[in-house]
Amino acid sequence: MNATHAKDKPQEVLDTDAVRKIDWGAVRQRINSAERPRTFLGTPEWDSIKRSLLRDTRSPAFGLLLARVDKRIGKVVEAERAVIDSSMPSGIRRALHSVELKQSIKPATVAAQEVAFAALIDPAGPWLADAKAKMLALARLNPRGATGAFQEDLSARHIVWTLALGLDWLPFAWSADEKALILRAISARMDDFAAKLVHGPRALRRDLLDSHANEVLGALAETAVLLLGETPAAERWFDEFVPLYVQTTLAFAGDDGGYANGSNYAMVDIGEFSVRHWDTLRRATGIDLRHKPWAANFGRYMVYMTPPGTPAGSFGDGAEAEMSQAWARHAKVYYVARVRQPLYDWYARQWIEEGMSSLHFLLSPVADFSQATFPEGTPHAAAFTSVGVAALHSDLRDRGRASLYFRSSPFGSASHGHADQNSFVLNAGGGPLLLDSGYYDFFGSPHHLGWTKRTIAHNAITFDGGMGQDNPALPRGDERAKGEITQFSTSAEVDLLVGDASTAYRGQLTKATRGVAYIRPDVFVIVDWVESALPRRWEWNLHAARQFEVLGNQRLRVVNGGASVCVDQIADQTVAFGQHAGFPAAPQRSADKPRPDQWHGQFRTDAPSRRYMSATVLRIGCAEREIKSSVFDGRGVRVRVEGFDIGFDGRVLTARKNPS
Repeated sequence: MNATHAKDKPQEVLDTDAVRKIDWGAVRQRINSAERPRTFLGTPEWDSIKRSLLRDTRSPAFGLLLARVDKRIGKVVEAERAVIDSSMPSGIRRALHSVELKQSIKPATVAAQEVAFAALIDPAGPWLADAKAKMLALARLNPRGATGAFQEDLSARHIVWTLALGLDWLPFAWSADEKALILRAISARMDDFAAKLVHGPRALRRDLLDSHANEVLGALAETAVLLLGETPAAERWFDEFVPLYVQTTLAFAGDDGGYANGSNYAMVDIGEFSVRHWDTLRRATGIDLRHKPWAANFGRYMVYMTPPGTPAGSFGDGAEAEMSQAWARHAKVYYVARVRQPLYDWYARQWIEEGMSSLHFLLSPVADFSQATFPEGTPHAAAFTSVGVAALHSDLRDRGRASLYFRSSPFGSASHGHADQNSFVLNAGGGPLLLDSGYYDFFGSPHHLGWTKRTIAHNAITFDGGMGQDNPALPRGDERAKGEITQFSTSAEVDLLVGDASTAYRGQLTKATRGVAYIRPDVFVIVDWVESALPRRWEWNLHAARQFEVLGNQRLRVVNGGASVCVDQIADQTVAFGQHAGFPAAPQRSADKPRPDQWHGQFRTDAPSRRYMSATVLRIGCAEREIKSSVFDGRGVRVRVEGFDIGFDGRVLTARKNPS
């Protein structure tokens, strides 16, 4: 099955109607009759993976995994000590404890999976005893203590899934007492997950945008599949988790391939949490989640929102991080191996970063993309209107490309999203120029809630001293503070898009629309029209890693390495520019995560007004470009830039070539 754009339906679509028609009794019967390991089922695909690991292209990476496994033989106590020695403090200390716990448990489960996989490949090798020791150490952790489903759900998820894999991969290895211990550790957490996510007051069906619930559900479904026939409770878990997972996959996704929770969590949720579950369900149940419309199109989101060479992600918690190894791994694991398409093959080939010895890569279907080329006619811009993000690139093939990312999302600031509707980010020359400021040190930190998630931290409009879309009563996010991409088009010369964030300001503004015209290759024109029933002092925010150079009246320059952008703002009233560095609450900092201060600039109106219109020209490389005239009136904004007449009536953006 191939899919290119949202309008092109896959040949086989696992849509809502198809899911309703699944005969779950027949699926359960198929699983119960399957041999172990159910994860692989002795398929030709598994034979191909083993051949690649032992004798072919993946052999060097598998050797790195085995070397890593050998170094960790006998090390089982660190994860356990981190739990036993920890208390359960409240507030910020509890949040930090949760972070530390995850940082201890996840590596321990990865280590257990890797050595168990080595023992699966070679049961007579030196790894079986250590695999058992690591699994049993995890099984001895109190299932309703610090790693319980109600206390730290992600750690509970890692433990449950890892122990289920241990039973599936090494069924011959366990004594009756050991198997009983493992099943007790799994059962308590699975029952608590069911009470929390299926039957509780915040069940997933009632709270679809619960990020952690979405992240853990796939592991619970796979665990139920792997344990059918091992314990009677697995029959109930199957009914509770498997149909729910197949139906929801994932609440933050749109059929056009978009992902609403930001690029960082797109990689975590899909690359780290989903694809291996999909493989097991496909092999064991015959249900292929790659055939869901969103799954077939998600590769486009990866290509456009994290293109090769990008210096950072785009929007949401953690998007500031450079994650080239993770992006490379996910590019090769996710779509090249699972949803074949020329554009995805090209994308995977561009990532040359190392880090391919993880199980996520080694267990993915084998695919050859070494000859992939960029498909002729591929547009250099895309919009994912289902989740309200867009990307405008000078040339996808150029790692030093100019890229403007835009967000106006119907998901608002819920979960890991921010109060940043109608905001943008600008990169060029392989580095960030105008950035999403702030850091994701941990969820709910003073810095995270007091700065990073707020509108003032983004390249967006605020008023009256930093008031924006963020709701003080809901500092962790508000789904209702939403935006929408209402117009998008792309061509060789000009891209146009419009976002409407009027709703996002929660009744404080009567109009908040922004248009972006991209005149290739190096000019972006951003036009704004905001209105309020009350007079406001308007603030046009922009952020950079370094201090802004003030070139003159409403003219700035930003330099980062060899890249630069000049900013020219034209407004319907007098504005003044000011800037400062730092944050109202500093982020958590460490030697490996210094999180330096950033610079925050504002064009501010001198006097209160009920309406503010502006046209801001961004010139990549600061080359001189002709800005001839501008008009602001009741009909909208009109500005002539580089031979184009740009018009914006507050709803529709136009760009007409002017020969004069």
